[in-house]
Amino acid sequence: MRVSLVLHPVAPDERHRQHHVIARFAAHHGLQLSFHGDHVRVEGPEGRLCRAFGITRVAHEHPHGGFRRHHTHLVMPTHLHGAVAHVVGFDESRASVSRLHHLREARSHHAAPRARGGTAPIPVARLLEHYNFPADLDGTGQRIAIISLGGGFHESDLDGFFKRAGLRRPDIRAIPVDGGKNAPLPMARLKRVMAAYNTPSISLGQLWRDFPKDLSAAISTVEATMDVEIAAAAAPGARIEVYCAENSPQGLYHAIRAAISGSDGTPPAVISLSWGWPEEQLSGESASAINQAMELAWNAGVCVCCASGDSGSVGLADDDIASDAASVLFPASSPWVLACGGTEVEVHGATFRRETAWNAVGRGVQQATGGGVSGAFRAPAWQQGAAVPSRATLNGAAWIAPSVPPETRAAFVGRGVPDVAAYAAQDPGYLLHVGGTDCGAGGTSAATPLWAGLVARLAQEVGGKVRLLPRLVYAPTFADAFRSIESGDNAIRGATSAASFAAAPGWSACCGVGAPDGQRLRERLVQALAAPHG
Repeated sequence: MRVSLVLHPVAPDERHRQHHVIARFAAHHGLQLSFHGDHVRVEGPEGRLCRAFGITRVAHEHPHGGFRRHHTHLVMPTHLHGAVAHVVGFDESRASVSRLHHLREARSHHAAPRARGGTAPIPVARLLEHYNFPADLDGTGQRIAIISLGGGFHESDLDGFFKRAGLRRPDIRAIPVDGGKNAPLPMARLKRVMAAYNTPSISLGQLWRDFPKDLSAAISTVEATMDVEIAAAAAPGARIEVYCAENSPQGLYHAIRAAISGSDGTPPAVISLSWGWPEEQLSGESASAINQAMELAWNAGVCVCCASGDSGSVGLADDDIASDAASVLFPASSPWVLACGGTEVEVHGATFRRETAWNAVGRGVQQATGGGVSGAFRAPAWQQGAAVPSRATLNGAAWIAPSVPPETRAAFVGRGVPDVAAYAAQDPGYLLHVGGTDCGAGGTSAATPLWAGLVARLAQEVGGKVRLLPRLVYAPTFADAFRSIESGDNAIRGATSAASFAAAPGWSACCGVGAPDGQRLRERLVQALAAPHG
């Protein structure tokens, strides 16, 4: 077993002291070490590692695969105080993306792909027009880093997508992180899964029974491919780097750190992350380490776009389980990121009409934009004017971290999620090319790379200062840069006692401050950065 010790920041000449302290600790417990700058890898038998940090790990069974996590509080050994800030790696809980991508295959090579509702999936170019992306910017000279915690993409799918979209294929690189790799489901098996997925009469439960080994990998493949295709279409001049890591908190931590460094030693303009955990499913140590990595990204001038999730206010990774308490997704709840929620639009031929909070049922499973109030992170200063609700004013139960004292919980105001929104509906979805065929898919994990593409366009003009977006979007001067989403909610049927949230003018815990007007956002950003202390 292997865990990572995240070191306290110190001057370079003091790093050797930290390494010496950790080396003595490892020798005492019979553990192996490897040093990697600001973190140290510690390896050894699971039992020996657990005893060293005073924890007990237990197995958790899940219909689609088991994992292990610790259920006792990790105690930082006295010898490591002042040297080690966080330990990440004992928790193997898997991050989730939407389990239900509605993939709609074209009926023939001569007809547009049709959704089950009769509406064709939407080309990314139409959404760029809808959101008024700056036409004279395309992300040239910028890099978009995409974090992939499973699956991968086929080169032939990307070729097919860019050919259909009429775009020159950009530079796209898959970068392995700690043994992770670009590992899409093999094409022949992917096609078989998608053919069944596109049959409306087959239930989601039947799909899991028919493809117990392949369905999860197929969904991860759709996710990775979708992230690349949408981000590249939204910023066709940018370079795309896909950081492939294992699906675990430790994998995400190292993927974020690798993305900050970049393939050439410089940080990207933006990181797109479509994966996450409900806050209550992640240990405090893991969340703290990942949150520290997000802060490092912000300090490096990187804007991190995170999906708010597809399970409405309950934030669950499991489709068929209703929750008794609301929860937001992490890292979307980190105060250092731009959390992206989802909308749906009424499509009438060539026009889009009313835009509302995304909340819909497909294959008998309800999905909705993630959003709510963090139970772990307090509302940051820039959300003070957003009227984020306190714990006492919620309309139902919501998870809160055990570390929050009981006597202060009623007054606790957590970080509001999301910050912004964009189209996320699965039906009709975005027009993609996966498994050798045109299809449609969606989720807030589609809205997120769309936002990453917009950020890359903005970075082309203002450089690294796009990191300020998560704060500036709340400024009164930015109000007209967003289309307020004022109808719909993210309540999940069956979650009878869980708090839920409705869209409303201004900020809401469904769609944040709204969907972008890209050109207006560009103008307001340039003005804000030109102002004194901007």
